[in-house]
Amino acid sequence: MRCLEEKEILAVGSTTPRKIDVRIIAATNRNLLKETEEGRFREDLYFRLNVLEIHIPPLRKRPEDIPLLVEHLIQKHNPELKRHFKGAEADVIRLFMSQPWKGNVRELDNVIEHTMILAEGEWIKLKDLPLSFTGGEGAIPPNTHELKEALKQFEKQHIRRILEQVNDDRKEAAHILGISLSSLYRKIEEFGVS
Repeated sequence: MRCLEEKEILAVGSTTPRKIDVRIIAATNRNLLKETEEGRFREDLYFRLNVLEIHIPPLRKRPEDIPLLVEHLIQKHNPELKRHFKGAEADVIRLFMSQPWKGNVRELDNVIEHTMILAEGEWIKLKDLPLSFTGGEGAIPPNTHELKEALKQFEKQHIRRILEQVNDDRKEAAHILGISLSSLYRKIEEFGVS
């Protein structure tokens, strides 16, 4: 409160206050006025922070923001992941714009990062999206807590993707996957990969 009120701080170990020139930006997904009225948030702090309030609706209420957000998130993750994606295809954007995004931008960011880790090429395609997101065949059920089952579903999806990339050249796929050809055939049979 002193920092906000007096615009000065007292560094640890110092006896002399130091003036600061800052603006505080705070974000929350809670109704702070209600939290204050119910005694769960300090009233004096609320009135200090609430100089200017900007209400940003949830992502599901502003789907027109999604194309720019997707572009921004891809550019953000490219250097981190050492990838070179140019963007997402139009059908991916349309799918994203139709989603409820209960986790807002964080959820969108996670889906994009997950996709960029596993996908190949310059554009994110529908087939690159996590099956658990698209609800496609072999998707990991949201209530699956068994690590073995989740890993099997991922392995099946990954083998299918590699086989598509190499036009079903199983010898090449086995080489890329780092397994023997016989192991690949066994997994194809076990998972029923067509």
